Amino acid sequence: MKPFHFLLVLFFSTLFFSCSEDEADSFAENLVYTVFEVNNGNSNDFTIYTQAGTESFSASSNNETFTTKTFSATTISGTTFYYMMQMFILNVANTTGCVEVSAKTYHNNSLYEEKDYSIGYETYPTNVCANSTGFSEMYGIIAE
Repeated sequence: MKPFHFLLVLFFSTLFFSCSEDEADSFAENLVYTVFEVNNGNSNDFTIYTQAGTESFSASSNNETFTTKTFSATTISGTTFYYMMQMFILNVANTTGCVEVSAKTYHNNSLYEEKDYSIGYETYPTNVCANSTGFSEMYGIIAE
């Protein structure tokens, strides 16, 4: 019976030891979003996918800016979490020349990554732009 009591005491002491305040304090909220700057978007419709959900917008002018919803990841500081973003033209047959997109991804309001893309068709349907009809990125971000 003594070995059973010993194991029981050992189990409960390690259970409470592993719930120390130091571990609880190491979690932090990390906020990530992307700003898309679209040039030559002229009346094109776009669909955007991120960890925060699916969104869409129409470029009503030649130069348009769209900011995604903010993704919130509560993780342990120093570990990696993932953020995915994708953008596609819905009506590619309507593109006149390539649509130039600058995608700026921010982590806790600091610029994390900036990339430029060229999507659509130079001349539909034969001359596709460098990034076809859309693009996708997956980032492994170190939590703050």
